[in-house]
Amino acid sequence: MIAHGFENFASVSDQWDRTAQKSERNIDKLFGSSSFLKVWYRTSLPAAEPYVLFDDDRSRTCGLPLVLSRTSRGKLLLSAPTTTEDNTWYAPVIGDADEVSGMRIAATLEESNVGDAIILQHVDMSRVFWRSFIQYFRSRKYALVVYPTIRIGNISLGEQWDVYYHSLRSDLKRSLRRKEQYLTSEFGPLTVSVAERKEEIINACYEGFAIETMGWKGYAHSAVLQQDRTKQYFFDLAKTAAEKGSIVLVSLICGGFPVSFHFMLRQGNEAYFFKTMYDEKFSCYSVGQLGVLKTLELLHRRGVRTLNFFGPYVPWHDRWKPSFVTQYSKVVISRSVNRTFAVLPYRAYAIIKKSTFAFRLFAQMRKLYNIMKILRDTFKVLVQHLR
Repeated sequence: MIAHGFENFASVSDQWDRTAQKSERNIDKLFGSSSFLKVWYRTSLPAAEPYVLFDDDRSRTCGLPLVLSRTSRGKLLLSAPTTTEDNTWYAPVIGDADEVSGMRIAATLEESNVGDAIILQHVDMSRVFWRSFIQYFRSRKYALVVYPTIRIGNISLGEQWDVYYHSLRSDLKRSLRRKEQYLTSEFGPLTVSVAERKEEIINACYEGFAIETMGWKGYAHSAVLQQDRTKQYFFDLAKTAAEKGSIVLVSLICGGFPVSFHFMLRQGNEAYFFKTMYDEKFSCYSVGQLGVLKTLELLHRRGVRTLNFFGPYVPWHDRWKPSFVTQYSKVVISRSVNRTFAVLPYRAYAIIKKSTFAFRLFAQMRKLYNIMKILRDTFKVLVQHLR
């Protein structure tokens, strides 16, 4: 079954959510729910339409959410929903995501004959559903390419907080204790503020995201509160998560003012670290890392045993001993059989990623481009102020 468009998606929302709750993984239950998908559809892809698929029979029920959009060149694309550029979207599969469902949903997509290509971002290739889904198109001789996109780290907190805390590096714990003492002696007591209820989260978001505007992102006009679409996404996400009891907003308060802010979602005994920010005036006190430590301890007390960084793996994650890292991939399938040139740009990028030197060079060039872009935007803002 295919539900195309907002009205049709709304009509199957109840069935969709019942299927999502049957999922084995908490991450699918949370990000695959209809309320969360609607936030992504509304704020991240305003010109796109939902295109959700059901594999529903007596023995199993499975669902795959996609979107149908048109590129600047006029091509129709079926893709997994994506968030704004600053965030990462996970491609959920809800319900009984087994090998049979992967083949059946792939067959349904083939029969629909909608779109010039299918592009799936951040797919967990360790799942049997995705392997069978891709194998179906590969066996039918479609032009197809799969290449790695990001790695995401996960922290296993275990049952005893002390055991996890003692597993951290001694120099990290010693440094954070010392900096917390310096911070409190100079600016006052350090407290942790938590917002979870719907009536609290709007003020908490404004106060927390305001920290970002005081740093370099504020000068570059790239902070959440300065980008209308990004702001709407986070605020809508927070309100939706609050209604489901899945939001945890943690602020580290020093001297009556927030010095770090951590935006997280929760499902069962798992939490997802969406965004973290700190006041750059207090960077010498490592308030961002202090906030992470306090947040992890608070989450553990509330029953969380696994934390997913929910963003590209970066070196500072190593300080918190991620127990395993999941590799996500991008899948591109051309609708035309045996037209390999349709996926040629993606295949070229995949080759670059396989070459460590070439990819590092590419990444450095992209980083330099982003730095130059930030400097340009900052210069424009300064010129406007000087006028």
